[in-house]
Amino acid sequence: MIVHATLHGVLARYLPDPGDRTPVELELPEGATLAEACELLGVPSGHVALFAVNGRRAAGERVLQDRDRITLFPPVAGGSPSPQAVSPWGGG
Repeated sequence: MIVHATLHGVLARYLPDPGDRTPVELELPEGATLAEACELLGVPSGHVALFAVNGRRAAGERVLQDRDRITLFPPVAGGSPSPQAVSPWGGG
């Protein structure tokens, strides 16, 4: 299946071309989760403060569907990610 990922802020460094901010197309197996998409992109656990599927907040266990649009947001403030941050690998 194909999903489209948009990474904002410092997370853009995990895109194949960090200078190109257009959504990247990912090919995933049927039944893949949001956490698995993050792993495929190489985004470390804890670096995502919020993420969404098709414009709605989602958790890492969320099973993706063909043509879903995923969006990842980093923590807004500086420093390390907040303990309250939503991890793509669970919660939230």
